[in-house]
Amino acid sequence: MSRPLITVFGATGAQGGGLAAAILGDPERRFALRAVTRRPDSPPALALAWAGAEVVAADLDDESSVRRAMRGAHGAFCTTSAWEHRSPERELRQAQGLARAAREAGVRHAVWTTLEDTRDFIPAREDGMAPSGARYNVPHYDVKGEANHAFVASGVPTTFLYTSFRWDCLAHPALAPRRGPQGHFALRLATGNARLPGIAAADIGRCAYGLFGMGEEVAGKSVGIAGEHLTGRQMAEQLALALGEPVTHLDLPPEPREPLGPAGATELAAMFRFHRDYERACCDARSVSCARELNPRLLTFAGWLALHKARLALALGLSLPLASGAGAPAIPPLPASLHDTGLFEPGTTTVRAENLPFSPQYPLWSDGTTKRRWIRLPAGSAIDASRPDAWEFPRGTRLWKEFAFGRPLETRYIERLADGSWRFATYVWNEAGTAAALAPEDGLEVRPVIGAPGGRYALPSRADCLACHEGPSVPVLGFSALQLSPDRDPLAPHAQAPRPEHENLATLSRRGLLRDLPQALLDRPPRIAAPDATSRAALGYLHGNCGHCHNDGALGGVELALAQKAADDGESTRRALASLVGRTSRFRPRDAAAVTRVQPGHPESSVLVARLKTTNPSARMPPLGVQVADREGIGLVERWIREVLPSTRNINLE
Repeated sequence: MSRPLITVFGATGAQGGGLAAAILGDPERRFALRAVTRRPDSPPALALAWAGAEVVAADLDDESSVRRAMRGAHGAFCTTSAWEHRSPERELRQAQGLARAAREAGVRHAVWTTLEDTRDFIPAREDGMAPSGARYNVPHYDVKGEANHAFVASGVPTTFLYTSFRWDCLAHPALAPRRGPQGHFALRLATGNARLPGIAAADIGRCAYGLFGMGEEVAGKSVGIAGEHLTGRQMAEQLALALGEPVTHLDLPPEPREPLGPAGATELAAMFRFHRDYERACCDARSVSCARELNPRLLTFAGWLALHKARLALALGLSLPLASGAGAPAIPPLPASLHDTGLFEPGTTTVRAENLPFSPQYPLWSDGTTKRRWIRLPAGSAIDASRPDAWEFPRGTRLWKEFAFGRPLETRYIERLADGSWRFATYVWNEAGTAAALAPEDGLEVRPVIGAPGGRYALPSRADCLACHEGPSVPVLGFSALQLSPDRDPLAPHAQAPRPEHENLATLSRRGLLRDLPQALLDRPPRIAAPDATSRAALGYLHGNCGHCHNDGALGGVELALAQKAADDGESTRRALASLVGRTSRFRPRDAAAVTRVQPGHPESSVLVARLKTTNPSARMPPLGVQVADREGIGLVERWIREVLPSTRNINLE
């Protein structure tokens, strides 16, 4: 039986992109996606096509193309953009065309992103507002409110999704914070002390997916969403924390500036005044709890800033941290194509010679994918290895990791920027294996994939990347003194046999790519201090799969230390065992009676094993990037608990 089809207009934009990613990423695969774009050959559109979406071309000004895009659709996500053309009349025609096309196609559920018609609150041209033409107070609000009538008249079951101020707009030159005469940044929002409902643009699409999942229950209803209700001062305070220097809120209308020009600035000022003067009505109409119910991944403003600091800095023409002031180099946008990251020779899929391959001895389990990895350091630079467990990588360092099931599916990319910060991205390969395009920020799913669990493969979101890479002291995983030791563990699960071209501590040192590495680690390559081979391999497996979160940082107060240090005479092993053996777990698996993290002799009574085995996504560990249990790795851990730990006497657990 075919799945209900949802047509998503603006599927390569932020709002529609959030919905597209949610459809493709739903493990239950409840809906099929038809992604509508004006440019089906653009990298974002190609990425959606490679992930399994039907990509079609349509233009909202061409109603016949809109009707074609609607044919056979069960649902339709309808949205318009006022800022592309700055014509209220044109936007109204587009919205009316969407409503007519949905009616003609027999769409069973439309979600229309809308806003208040401010003329229901105050007549046009009244003093105190900033009128823009004879008909409107705030054109891009009023037109959407007026277009509601078109969807009602169409008879199409429609959910009216009232959106909020998109935080993404802060990266637009018209709204980005600006430096004042004193050199400090100022956020210019004419909101006074009123709270402004705000939301991440992608969360609008994710909330829309929640509405499609509810179906007839919400058809005909108005639903307002927000990520947070914040005053200008509160937003400025959080911006200051993210940018690393003071930001103040100035209750002033935006100054006329390109590319919006004076008329655009006037309209923005009117929008903010509406929210100021009708704060309660605007906030009451937009529920944070409702948005979170529809979209459990809902971002707060602080969460949005954490993901978009580099993007915001680019809009400011600065780098982070911003303490160096104006004139610092701007952060370039992520390349749209994997070829543009510098991995391959131009026009080929041949890896460039300066990109050095490597293979960690304790790899992360990733549902049986095969992987290839490379690193490139800027010419003439070296890694500061004076701290063996927290290497300092030079600015400009790039790393790649390719995942494949028979054919390449994705390549993850990490880059250290000129300001010292790191950024993460993933590129999705086309089926022919000839090109890879930048995946959406929210990740997506590729299917069908022969050999992958359930025939589908999930690409991580950038938030998922941060969840793993920001836990340890260094965000680079798998390229460290212990992982690159020439004294490799022969029992390590899934370890790739090192090839002559693969780098290790000794070869990196000979190349001059490691600076101040303790000589002792070359004379005696690091290895996990364990009483036997099975313990060494089991502790190494936990290090590679769990230690990036469960380390000295004591994640969430859990006090579970599974990261191993390069040379500490067994202290890491003692700490790991002390945090595991005989310790009562705060987590109680629903499908197991275990209450102890590790019970020597009894893997079936150990919470550690239960969490490695479960397929429940809310209980399994690691929580990300795993759909099926790792039989080989779990078998090793079970054997260690059952056969080795009961007889371990020479390790002090106190």
